[in-house]
Amino acid sequence: MKTYAITLLMLIGTSLGIKAQTPADSSTSASDNKTNFIQEENEDSTVIHIGDMKVVVIEDDSGKVKVSINSNSVVYEILTDKDNVRIGENGEIEIEKEQEEKAYKDEDDEECSSMDNVKTRYMMLDMGINGYLNENGLIAPSTALGDLELDYGKSINVQLHLFRQRLNLIRHHLNLMYGLTLDFNNYRFSRDITLTPNAGYVTPVPTEDPAKKSKLSDTYLKLPVLLNFESNPQKLKRSFHLSAGAYGGVLIASHTKVKTDTEKKIKAKDDFNLSKIRYGVSGQIGYGWFNIYANYALNGMFTDGEGPALTPFSVGISIIGF
Repeated sequence: MKTYAITLLMLIGTSLGIKAQTPADSSTSASDNKTNFIQEENEDSTVIHIGDMKVVVIEDDSGKVKVSINSNSVVYEILTDKDNVRIGENGEIEIEKEQEEKAYKDEDDEECSSMDNVKTRYMMLDMGINGYLNENGLIAPSTALGDLELDYGKSINVQLHLFRQRLNLIRHHLNLMYGLTLDFNNYRFSRDITLTPNAGYVTPVPTEDPAKKSKLSDTYLKLPVLLNFESNPQKLKRSFHLSAGAYGGVLIASHTKVKTDTEKKIKAKDDFNLSKIRYGVSGQIGYGWFNIYANYALNGMFTDGEGPALTPFSVGISIIGF
C-alpha cells in the first residue's frame, strides 16, 4: 500500500526531479538519486524530495497511510489502486477515495435492500379538530348562517386507519401510501340549535330545551392515496416525514345528538343532506414520532342546492402513526 503511494509520488515528481533523503543509518548516499526506505518500530517511513518539496510517507501497522508535504499533513485511512491522486494548487496531495465511497454506497444499498418493499400496518389512529369554511374561505359562517357557528374546542375529528400500506418507489425515500380509513367528524354547535331530519334544505332550528351540547356527526369510509418522503428510511425515529395526496370517501352514517340541561338526550338519524361522496386533498408532515395531518375537501359539505355552501376540513396529530 505504501509502495503504491511512493510510486505515485515518484511519477508525479518525474518532471521535477526526485532526490531521496539519506538518513544517517542508510547504506545509500544522497547523491545516487535512489529512494531510501527506513524501517522503524511499528511503522515504515520514506522521505522523498520532489524539487524543493519534502514528502514523507508513513504507513503504520494498522494500514493507515500518512502523507506529509513540508509542514502540512493529511491522514488517509485507505489508499488503494482505485483511488485518484493528484497535487492540488496549494501543493497538497489530494486523494479521491472512490473505493471507500463505493463501500459506503454498497452498505447503504444493503440496508435498503434488507427493508420490505411493501409494509403494512393496521389500526392506526389520528385525532384532531374538524370544522368548515364558508364561501369566502373563512371559519365563521356567514351572517345568515350564524346559528351554525362551531365550538372548535369540542368539534373532534378521529381517523381510524383500518390498514395502511407503504410501497417503496425509490430506495425507500419515496413511497406510495394507501389504505382504508374510517373518518369520524363531530361538529359541535356553539348555540342551542339542531338540524331537522328529512328537510329539503338544511336549516338550523332551536332545541326544545336549553342544551348542554348539540352536534352533527358524520362518518365516511375513505381511501387515501399519498406520496410519502422519508429522509432517513432506515431509522424512522430520526426521519423527517412529508406526505401529500388525495382521498375519496363515501358517507356511511350520520346523526344529530342533543343533550339538554335536564339530562334529556335526543338523537336523530338522517343523512341531513350531507354529500354522499366526499373527496379532497390530504397531507402529513413531521419528524420521528410526531406528525401533523390535515384534510381539506374539494366538494361541499352538503349536496348542492340542499344546504349552505360550507367546505369541511380537519387538522390534528397522529396518535398511532405508521
